[in-house]
Amino acid sequence: MSYRKKWEKKFGKIPEGYEIHHIIPKYDGGTDDLENLMLVTKEEHSKIHLQRYEEFGNFRDLCAYHMIGYNFTEAHKISSSNGGKIGGKKVYQNKIGIFRDDEERKQWAKLGGKKGSQVQIENKIGIHSQTREERLKLASKGGKASPTFKDPKMQSEFGKRGGKKNKGFIWVNDGKKSYKYTKNKQEEKSIEDFLLETPEFSIGRLRCIKECPYCKKTGNAAAMGRWHFENCKEKK
Repeated sequence: MSYRKKWEKKFGKIPEGYEIHHIIPKYDGGTDDLENLMLVTKEEHSKIHLQRYEEFGNFRDLCAYHMIGYNFTEAHKISSSNGGKIGGKKVYQNKIGIFRDDEERKQWAKLGGKKGSQVQIENKIGIHSQTREERLKLASKGGKASPTFKDPKMQSEFGKRGGKKNKGFIWVNDGKKSYKYTKNKQEEKSIEDFLLETPEFSIGRLRCIKECPYCKKTGNAAAMGRWHFENCKEKK
């Protein structure tokens, strides 16, 4: 059973705008036990991973920061292609984008370590500012249809109920082959968690470049197949 299903079985549907965070990351020996899970907003989630990266230097946290909210920046591309170690250090040293010297960002440093949950509870941050009854009440509202999902633009992007099964998929690749990370898979495991657990994968579809044996031109396989190879005008 996935950790999301474990949480929902215990507390009900996850409210819109909230995500499940592993207090101790799975790459650092954390588990999917409820004691290691906490409900946080997307903003809180991204800040926690940012501060974990700054404190511990693990590129998986930098990738998670960018993946939460689908913030595919150049820093993430660099960190993915170089294992995160070279690229992450480069963007940090050059103070690119997220690496600003603002006081608010520094306040989240205390949430970066394994004691992050304890600190959040003591300071009543995020979901811990509510009582257990309030959290359960909020969680119970998560399963109801939201106005956002009913929006035509959202339906167009992700596909209406009963539509094609791959609507809303995300292309991922392992450097050798591209795969569709479908909407159903995203419901089982978020794309950011998938990338954290399988660092050999990165976002994006690999381009398949082919060379026509007759005219020697190169290009995308799909386009080349229409005008070259057996259809090439240079073929004799």
